[in-house]
Amino acid sequence: MSSTAPNGQAPGALVIGFEGWFLVRLTTDPDPTNDPRGVSGYTLAVAGEADLDNWIRLNPPLDLVREPGRALAQTGRMKVGVRVTSVTQPGRRVDGAEALMGGPVELLPSSRGVPM
Repeated sequence: MSSTAPNGQAPGALVIGFEGWFLVRLTTDPDPTNDPRGVSGYTLAVAGEADLDNWIRLNPPLDLVREPGRALAQTGRMKVGVRVTSVTQPGRRVDGAEALMGGPVELLPSSRGVPM
């Protein structure tokens, strides 16, 4: 007896689609992963910014977003954040799915985000 459907999904599982822009501030190669500022990789903290913290923020506060992203978001030309775009269940109607559409996606109940 198989615990998955032919498409690889668990029977009765909700399939939730999402999309958007998120923020992650981490060092990149060749800097070590615990370097708080970044030196030789393509990601670094500039003067006046907080240290890189290796957290994923799916819906970051705009004060953490660098320009030009902040200005684009403030003028409505870019939506910062990750939102639900679809809710399906193979072979079944999902009652209440409309209530989830457009809602923010969060991986942890923390305004800080998710540690890497």
